Amino acid sequence: MPLDRTTNEMEFQGNVVSWINAELARRPALGLELATQEPSKITRDRNDVVVWRNRASNDAFFTFELKTPETSISDQSFFDDACQKAQRWNAPFFAVWNMQNAELYRTPPATRLANPQDRIKQFPTLTTVRSVADWIDSNIREQLRQQALGLLDAAWIEATHRGFQFPIDASVFVDRLTRRIYDLRAEIQPALAKRASSSRSLRTRLRQLAAAQGFLGFVDDINTAIAGQFCYRLVGQILFYFALKRKQPSLAILEPDRAQSFLESVRPYWDSVRHFDYEALFEPQELDQLVPLTDHAQRQLYELIEGFNKYDWNILADDVLGAIFEQLIPRREQVLLGQFYTPTAVADLLLGLAIDGECPRLLDPGCGSGTFLLRGYQYLHNTQQLNHSQLLPMLWGFDISPFATELAVINLYRQNLTEFNNFPRILSGDFFQRFVGQQVDFPPARAGLQVKVTLPIPQFDAIVANPPYLRSQQQDDLDPEYKKRLTLWSLESME
Repeated sequence: MPLDRTTNEMEFQGNVVSWINAELARRPALGLELATQEPSKITRDRNDVVVWRNRASNDAFFTFELKTPETSISDQSFFDDACQKAQRWNAPFFAVWNMQNAELYRTPPATRLANPQDRIKQFPTLTTVRSVADWIDSNIREQLRQQALGLLDAAWIEATHRGFQFPIDASVFVDRLTRRIYDLRAEIQPALAKRASSSRSLRTRLRQLAAAQGFLGFVDDINTAIAGQFCYRLVGQILFYFALKRKQPSLAILEPDRAQSFLESVRPYWDSVRHFDYEALFEPQELDQLVPLTDHAQRQLYELIEGFNKYDWNILADDVLGAIFEQLIPRREQVLLGQFYTPTAVADLLLGLAIDGECPRLLDPGCGSGTFLLRGYQYLHNTQQLNHSQLLPMLWGFDISPFATELAVINLYRQNLTEFNNFPRILSGDFFQRFVGQQVDFPPARAGLQVKVTLPIPQFDAIVANPPYLRSQQQDDLDPEYKKRLTLWSLESME
């Protein structure tokens, strides 16, 4: 039986209100109370959609002027009505939306109507929508829902830039960053797939990277996983730079030159961070050469930085910023990115069984994002009352995945954002090419020093890990020499 597609603008409007209220309930830290359908202050036989900061005090935040696709987004009466309604509700922002096209505006003073200079954002056209009844289709309905929430999010971001006082919560930042990362990956993944389809050597290298990191065979598409890693790394670097600048004001304001490629334009800033530490996070990586950054993807990254520069990062509490890092990668994404989640209860049990004695040195040879190291940090902090600078030399992590080591560095760093001598012992590379006494270089512990700090890999008191699992035949196919290296490593370790 065909679907009954009888519907109208008012029914669609009711769904928009439901979508927004569900989002506000999910993200209470936005500081917005609810959305309602209110009798219009201009056309009494119609309703206005109003998003409220506080309904009881008539503190309106945002109004929607909804039309069907039959009304052009450039219709002057449509636009003027939207502006006048926002002015009468005293809402600082309004949107015009005909289901195909959406635009967000600042509400001008009551002495004039809005004009193109008041526009904040113009959204891409939803070409799948041709009539009001199209929202009944579940796929199109999701596209419309995302556009409605995009309007809400854009208004909230603009409000924060204009000095509106909202409570700051990690969930707000994480939600915004996650959206950015998804959009960025959606742009980069097809470009990587296209490049790989024409290069056998690239396809082979991507499979080798996936196998080495343990997610070959665990993900449906290697290109999506690699593109995801690349996007999370770029956004993580940007976020980390802003976080570090709070404590190291000598770092320059992040204003990359758009005349250069994105990676070239941020390299001087990343190099300046490496004068402090965090080589694993900011050193150039192979993916920088393998993964293409399209022009649109680069614009997205520049826009993210511009948005970050409008925030006063000094008002963010350390625990909020730490929570942002902790929540940045949703658990559902971890396998896709080659990270295998270890429940904290399991990690705590293994650590309790393995750690013994005073000031034990702990190694995770496949540390991933650092779950065992983080739980070991907390265990030793609680049982031996050690501070941050005392704990870091006791916790070592290796991982063949540069992306994983970046996450582990971030997670150890955020345990004390005020510590200057923040020196995580995290190394990228193959565990089987490491040995006790081997000299390894770390960046200098203090700004201005041009030499590396060279340390020997110590004898460890406990080794705890949850390594990725891979069939040996797959490893043989990708790297015939690995068994020879493993045998050599075993013999050297026995000497």
